[in-house]
Amino acid sequence: MRKTLITALMLTPFVAQAELVARWDFDSVNDGVFSDRTNTYSGSTDATSVDGILGDALYFDGTQLATITFPYFPTGDFTVSFWADIDVTIDQGLFSLENDTGTSHDRHIGVIDSDGYARVWNRESVQTMSKPDYEGDEPIQETYFTIPDDYSDKQWHQWVMTVEKGVGTSIYIDGHLVSQRTDIDYSGFDWSENILLGYSIDVGRHNQEAEGDFSGGFALGAIDELAIYDTGMTQAEVMALNDVPSPLVGLFSLTGIALLLSRKGRPA
Repeated sequence: MRKTLITALMLTPFVAQAELVARWDFDSVNDGVFSDRTNTYSGSTDATSVDGILGDALYFDGTQLATITFPYFPTGDFTVSFWADIDVTIDQGLFSLENDTGTSHDRHIGVIDSDGYARVWNRESVQTMSKPDYEGDEPIQETYFTIPDDYSDKQWHQWVMTVEKGVGTSIYIDGHLVSQRTDIDYSGFDWSENILLGYSIDVGRHNQEAEGDFSGGFALGAIDELAIYDTGMTQAEVMALNDVPSPLVGLFSLTGIALLLSRKGRPA
């Protein structure tokens, strides 16, 4: 029995540790300051700590965000993963990057008009849009996608954006592919400085009521377990990330036990 359990745990799929760049679990926020698991990348927030998918999470009230100093975000192959407990009928930004002056942004993930929204910037898309004969049918940066019908409010759901050269940009919710495009397969935004969790200026611009007022881009809800990987992922690998058990299900499945062991043993 013991040998069978150990074998099962070893066979449980997990993304290779070398691919994990950083992970923030938000379990230790002291005076608004937190760090990733290796205490390498710190951040600050005015959000409130609440119960998360595992441990604590950050709750954003529609005016708050978390800013993480992270100047080494991958521009080629990369994956962004986090869990969110939000109302998808409300426009809000969940994730984005900005440069050191706050004048440039990329890697947006959010909700606009009850649809999912993402944007990955690269020079080809800008050149396409600037052509004199551009008629709006060429590839552009923005991606809108339908959120699954069974997406329930007041429950945790995992959001994943994965980008891979030669493959494209794929968006997953709870391990289900909700958007895929092959024309945007890398980001040209290589001068980022900060991660903005709980905010997207793109969503703010969409909801702009007065010039320069981008306050409509803040999140209203909770976000937990943010992770950055330096590789694109297949759907099977994303599904492995999705093996965080629900508190209602308990932590006694093999995947749940393996996850707890991996959390104790992994440095980030």
